[in-house]
Amino acid sequence: MGNISIRDLERVIDYLEEINDPRRTKYGKIRHKLIDIMVIAFTAALCGYEDYEEMEELGRLKLDFFKSFLELPNGIPDKSAFRRV
Repeated sequence: MGNISIRDLERVIDYLEEINDPRRTKYGKIRHKLIDIMVIAFTAALCGYEDYEEMEELGRLKLDFFKSFLELPNGIPDKSAFRRV
């Protein structure tokens, strides 16, 4: 995936994991981990992707890559999840 290595992303993940998840479960269970959404969005931005649909697209195109270091308990978040976060 270009010049982005898993090692580089692991460093980013270390920083992002310190962010407190402000989402509420008022409307039900949260399906996607905040860290998973942020890492995919961050990677998409570095790769020149500009909107929520493209973030979802990158996640789906590179599913095996992301699954190698993210939990993704419910798969790749959809564009609405990226938009909400």
